This record gives sequence, structure tokens and C-alpha cells, in this order.
Amino acid sequence: MKYINWLIAVLVVVGFVACEEQEQVTDSGITYKYITKGSGDTPAPGGVWEINAAYYDHKGDTMFSSAKQGGPVVTQYMAPYPANGGLEECFNYVGNGDSAVFMVPADSLYKHTAGRMAPPDLVGTMIEVRLGVVAVYTMEEYTAMMEEKNKVRIDEEVALIEAYIAENKIEANITEEGLYYEILEEGTGRKPESGERVRVAYKGYLLDGTVFDTSIEEEAKLAGTYNPGRPYEPYEFTLVTGSVIQGWHIGIAQITEGTKARLIIPSRYGYGSRGSGAVIKPNSVLIFDVELVEIVDDESN
Repeated sequence: MKYINWLIAVLVVVGFVACEEQEQVTDSGITYKYITKGSGDTPAPGGVWEINAAYYDHKGDTMFSSAKQGGPVVTQYMAPYPANGGLEECFNYVGNGDSAVFMVPADSLYKHTAGRMAPPDLVGTMIEVRLGVVAVYTMEEYTAMMEEKNKVRIDEEVALIEAYIAENKIEANITEEGLYYEILEEGTGRKPESGERVRVAYKGYLLDGTVFDTSIEEEAKLAGTYNPGRPYEPYEFTLVTGSVIQGWHIGIAQITEGTKARLIIPSRYGYGSRGSGAVIKPNSVLIFDVELVEIVDDESN
């Protein structure tokens, strides 16, 4: 679940009944007016809601828009929200199907929501905040909905991976977790155990071949990602959950010291719905050509 940050914003919410509400003013100095009115229902305690939102400065320039960031933000309902002149106060005035325009003093918004002073060019101005509540759920409803969506996405991803394997004639094995791997060159050592330190050379890329990272200087130069300021050497880490993406923890445990392998990692074992940087988009399948160079804790080395 994505939890709301201080700079979320709106999109046009359709399907509401238009209304002609008069502008109202809160004690903290926020003015607001409804664009449309729905049922106004709010989530039950512990529930969540989907909100579209947008921020505009006093010149009308967009500061942020959830519509441009992938759609509604899902956040836990935390009412009553503080009546402090910040963004949070606005959430007290909208419910399911409502959309409204709020004019919030930049000074109080930055002070109470961002925890800092407003930038000099915004001091004394008003920020236009547009909010639209798309849906409300109990936690149980939201969890069930997300489980169903995840199942569909996983099924679609499996089909995508298997098509890639077939097209590239990869002799893939699959772990019980659902991670695919191919042995390219078998090593002569043993498999690492959980808690041991290992050194791994790697090249990471997407299904379309885009290289996003590598520990190998020659590969970086070929991919156009070479950075003369970084060292190119095997990556050393402890083989425990949380030290690297889960796909590495699962995949490296499958191979022996000295082995070269290809790991095809479903997004849930990579960077999931959050992605990573500009290249690894949300829900990206990752491929790593790896070599388990050394088990550092192996006393025989």
C-alpha cells in the first residue's frame, strides 16, 4: 500500500453529481468549495481510501498531480485530521464521490505538512489543492481486492517470462518460489548457506535487453552505462533476507561457487510495484547474468 505524502494532488473525478456549493472558510484560513458531491462516506476505522489530488501554485503552475504519477493514491484513513491549516485538514471535508477545491495558505501548508518554511517565492501566497475521493474500503475489502489484482498480475507475468524463455531457447529451472534460472557454466564449489558472505559478478537488464547495472567494466562500456567514478568489481554481501533483493537471495542460493547463471526474477522478487530509478519501471521483470565468484566464509578458500 502506498501511504500519502505531503505533496499529492488531483485528477478530474467522473461520475459525480454536480453541485453549486458556496465557498466556505475554516478557522485556520482554508477556503473550499465542492465541485461535485457524492455520498460523502468515509472509510471505517482502519480502512483505506483512493484519492486523486493536485497542487497548483499562485501562478497556476502544477506542483504535483497524482494523475501524472500513475493514478489515485491509496492511503490509510486517519481521521480526524488536524485542523492546522495544512494539507491534512482538507481531508476532513471530503468523502466518497466528493471532489473539492481548497485554497490553502502556503505558509501554513509548508509549516504543518512539510515541516519547513515555504520557499521565498511562495511566502504569503495561496496553494490551490484539488481533491477527489474515488473509493473507500474496509481493510478486509482492500486486502481482498489487492490479492485478486496481484494474482492476475502474477499470472500475466508468468506468461510473459515463459514467452521470453521460449523465444530465447533458455533451459530454465524454476524454484518453488517461482524464480527462473539457467545454469550457463557449472562451477566446482559448493552452494552458499544462509548467513555466509559471497562475492558476485553480475549484469542486470530488462526483458527488452536494456542494461540497468553491471559490476563488469567491459559490459558497462558496451551498454553505455560506464561510470569512471565507480569501482567495477564483484559485489560482496551477506546471503540473508533483506541484504539484497529477494530474487538474488533466492537465486544465488541455487548455484555453486564458480557457477555462471542467468536469473529471471519476477517483479515481486525484485522492486515490485515501486520500481527503481528511471529504468526499472514498476512491476518490471529483472534478468541477471551472474557468477558466484567466491563464498568468502568458505575456509577452503
